[in-house]
Amino acid sequence: MKFCPKCGSLMVVVRKNGKAFYKCPRCGYEMPVNKGESLKLTEKVREEEKVVSTKVISEPANTGKSKEEIQQELEEYYEQVLDQLANEY
Repeated sequence: MKFCPKCGSLMVVVRKNGKAFYKCPRCGYEMPVNKGESLKLTEKVREEEKVVSTKVISEPANTGKSKEEIQQELEEYYEQVLDQLANEY
């Protein structure tokens, strides 16, 4: 965390032409980031804002239909959509 030597504001990291600079959002003062300096952006999230998720989004429904039946239904649905689009235009 760096503070502007001119106005004291918190400086932010920006990139110009592939190089990192600290820039003051208030007065515009810039200074280069030192080569060995590591930059890390962190943000704390309140517990009530966290989202619980799972690795498995969803599992395919077991409808008892064969792959051929499912493929046939998809083709029929596709034909209906094409017909509907053709009627609209």
